[in-house]
Order: sequence, then C-alpha cells, then structure tokens
Amino acid sequence: MPDQPEFDYDVFISYSSHDRQWVRGDLLKRIEEAGLHAFVDFRDFKRGAPSIKEMERGVTMCRKTLLILTPAYIESEWCEIEAIMLATLSPANRDLRLIPLLKVPCSKPLRISMLTHIDFTDSADLDLAWFQLLSALEAPLDSERLNSNFETCWPDLERHLAPIVADEAADGNETEAEPGVESSSRGKLSEEYLSVLRVIVEAQDDRVFPSQLADRLGIHQERAKYYMEELERMGILHAAHNYVYGTSWYLSREGRSALVRIGLL
Repeated sequence: MPDQPEFDYDVFISYSSHDRQWVRGDLLKRIEEAGLHAFVDFRDFKRGAPSIKEMERGVTMCRKTLLILTPAYIESEWCEIEAIMLATLSPANRDLRLIPLLKVPCSKPLRISMLTHIDFTDSADLDLAWFQLLSALEAPLDSERLNSNFETCWPDLERHLAPIVADEAADGNETEAEPGVESSSRGKLSEEYLSVLRVIVEAQDDRVFPSQLADRLGIHQERAKYYMEELERMGILHAAHNYVYGTSWYLSREGRSALVRIGLL
C-alpha cells in the first residue's frame, strides 16, 4: 500500500479577489478557529515569487483545495488555472481533495458541476453548511469544546426530542427498557445517552459498533446496542448492516441537523 503523502497545510483557498472580504474575514477566521492550517494568497504567497508557482505550491502542499464559487471566480483565468492544476493531480477527485463551495449562484464548468458542492448561498442553512465544510476539511474535534457543548445543549436536545418521544408513546411503540436504563419513551432521556451521542459525534462519519461503544463507556455490549437502537428509533442514528462485521450505527442526517440547529455541533 503506497505511503500517504505529507502536506504542509490543510487547505488551499482558491477564490476571486472580488470575494476577498468574505474569504479573508468570515471564512478564513472560521477555518483557522477550527484548528486547520490554511494557505491563502495574500498571506502565504512568497513575496517576489511568480504567482503561478505559488498557486502550484498551494495546490500541491495542501490536503484539500477549497473553490469559492461565484460569477467572478468562474470568469477569472487565474482561478481557472488553480482548479485545473488540482484536476490534473486528482482527475476524478476520488480522494475528495477538491471541495467546491457555492457562495453565489453561477454557471459552473462541467468538471466542477459534477462534484457535490457545499451551499453557502443566501438561502442556505448556514449552520449545516459550516458543519459540512469543517467535516469535509477533516477539522480536528476540540474535545473540551465538545464536552462543554454537550453539557450546555443537552436540555435543548431533550426538548427538541420531546415531541418525538410523546408521539411514539401515544402510538404504543414503547419498548421495555433494560433494568437500570431510563427509557426515552417515558418522556425523559437518560443522561447516559449524552455519553453515547458524544462517542458517535467524535467518530464523525465513521460507523460505531456496539463493542466499540461498550469499550469506550465501560458498559456491557448488549446495553450499548440497546442505547443505539433507541436512538435509531428516534431517528437520530441510522443502522448499517453487514453480514460479516455485524450492525453498526452512525449519525443520521436528521440527527446531525438537530444537533447543528441547537448549537451542539
């Protein structure tokens, strides 16, 4: 298996100078606050070096390249060169190295339009957009901030889930809880679900198996499985079934949106 390449930076930001106010302000600040090392022209290009060589350095020395798509970007020949450089390194973008960010609606070239963009337009859900962006850039999780967010937002999450819990109880879908486990269908989520969700979020897009959750929380594997099944029943988790490895769970789109909406992510 080939060695993984080493990069000096996390992300090269390719943008038009017409959009510099948002890029150099909101975008760059948010990216670097998330613990990522960005490469951006006005700060990181070597003074006196040819711009095209610095563009090449940015594309080759960064794990990801972020395209800030606007009409001005599409019309810029310099921006086109940066995008083509990266397409040369990864024609099919199998390594997801190229990330299109749609800031203003525009007519995208075919080579870019084939890729799923992150929607940052005025009508977009910006909480979700920031989450998608930082996830795509593989931003490190700040465990202290994550723990603080969980403790602060847990009551809000319980309130958000209360209608779901009530509806399921009214429909007669209650399941018998394990001894010592406070069932969510009784109208209140046990605080142990807090620990379960924390493990799931820390895993980001990876699946979590009951055995892994049990090891992390120091509980029996069957109890870990019960928690995950309960969260799946409420729509927060999805299950992935595999005949070889068994069933694992991951955060559903609805669950992710709920956590983003209340400020947990």
